[in-house]
Amino acid sequence: MALQTLPASDQMQTQPTTYIGLTTSDAAAILARTGANEIDGAKRKSLLRAFAGRFANPLVLILLFAAAVSAFTGDVPSLLIIGFILMVSVILDVAQEH
Repeated sequence: MALQTLPASDQMQTQPTTYIGLTTSDAAAILARTGANEIDGAKRKSLLRAFAGRFANPLVLILLFAAAVSAFTGDVPSLLIIGFILMVSVILDVAQEH
């Protein structure tokens, strides 16, 4: 039976605690044994790497393909509009993440 499904009285027998909490010495012993309850900080990506990584998104790839088709067919206004939307989208995405 999992600990969380046991009645509180049975849980108290398996843990070094009481209904009012841990004693200072028990808390210090647990802290020494397990360490502080902290999340390891993730290493941040550089802005350039984050920016370049956005181009692996399938929707961005579709826009890049549409821009390439526009360029190939000579449709400059569509190329500029798609390029502008693509760049603004990627810049906003990177800015929101950082």
